Amino acid sequence: MKLRINSEDPNFSAETNHGKIDFQQWIGDKWAILFSHPKDFTPVCTTELGYMARLKPEFDKRNCKIIGLSVDPVRNHSRWVKDIEETQGYPVNYPMIGDPELKVAKLYDMLPEEAGDSSESRTAGDNAPVRAVFFGVIVLAILAGAAWAVLGSSLLVVRHVDVTGNRIVPAAQVRAAAHIRAGQPLARVNTNAAAQRVERIAAVLSARVFRSWPNTIVITVRERTPQLAVPVARGYDLVDEHGVTVRWAARKPVGLPLLSAPPADLRGNSGVMAAALVLQQLPAGLRARLVSVSAASAAAVTLHLDGGVTVLWGGSGHTADKWAELELLFRTRARFYDVSDPATAVTHG
Repeated sequence: MKLRINSEDPNFSAETNHGKIDFQQWIGDKWAILFSHPKDFTPVCTTELGYMARLKPEFDKRNCKIIGLSVDPVRNHSRWVKDIEETQGYPVNYPMIGDPELKVAKLYDMLPEEAGDSSESRTAGDNAPVRAVFFGVIVLAILAGAAWAVLGSSLLVVRHVDVTGNRIVPAAQVRAAAHIRAGQPLARVNTNAAAQRVERIAAVLSARVFRSWPNTIVITVRERTPQLAVPVARGYDLVDEHGVTVRWAARKPVGLPLLSAPPADLRGNSGVMAAALVLQQLPAGLRARLVSVSAASAAAVTLHLDGGVTVLWGGSGHTADKWAELELLFRTRARFYDVSDPATAVTHG
C-alpha cells in the first residue's frame, strides 16, 4: 500500500505496553502523531522517547495524542521504559506499539514486503527505513497541528479588542465599526477591511488594525482635530482642515476660531483648507486677537480681529514676511490691512 498526502490512515489492531488497541478507535475525535524508532535500548531512541514524554502535556493541550512504534515486542518496551525514565527523567506516559511481525511497519509502507515477517535478528540499521519514513510524517503532523492551532482551534482566537489613540470617539464605537467577532481565529481577521470600516467614522482620520498574539486585536486610531467652528442651528459644527465635521458643540470652544461666511460644501473646500493652514502658521500675538476667519478662495484668507480690524492675509505662504509688515502697519491704527503681497502691503480706513 502506498501512502500519500490526504490518504486515509490504515487501521490496525496491535499490542502496546498500555494494552491492546484499535488504532482509529484509540484516536477517536482527536489529532494523533504516530512516531517510530528503529530499535529498543539504543541511546538515540532512548533520548527521543524521553523528549516526547516531556512534550506530552503540550500535545494534550492541543487535543493531540502521541503513540510510539517499534518492531520490537511489547515485553522489551516494558523493560525499556524503566531505562528511559531513569536516564531522561520523564516516565513514558504514552503507549508504545510492539510490532515483532512487522505488520504495522509494512502497512504504513515503512518496510518492503521482502523484509520478512519477524523482527528477530534485525539490527537498528535494518530498521532504519522505519525512522526515515516517519520523520517526514512527524514534520507534517507538526505543521498540520500548527495550522490547526492558528486557523481552526480555540487556542489563538480573538478574545480582546483594544482601542488606542482615541480621545473623542468612544472605544465602543470603534469596536462596533471594526466588526471583529470574538472567538474567530486571529489569523483569519482581515485587518485592512477592519481599518477601512473604522475610517468611516467621521471623527477618525486614519486607523491601523494589527494582531497581538495570542488573542488580541489592537486598533490604533488617529482622530481628526477641530480647526474651525462653523455656526449651525443651536450650536456649532467643529470641522478639521478638510472640512469634515469632527463633532457638534452647543457652544464654541474657547480659542477655536469661527469660520464666517462658510461655503455651502465644506468637505474638501480649498478655501477652508487654506484657512486652517494659515491659522496653524499664525504668530501667537496675532492668533490671540483673532475673532473669526473667512476664505473666499485659497488665495483670499481674511482674518477678523478684535476691535473690528480686518486683515486680508491671502494665501498660506510668506508668513514671516506678512507678520513683519503687519506689525509695522498696526502703528497706523487703520481698520483694514492687506498683506496678501507683503512687498506691496496697504492699509485704509
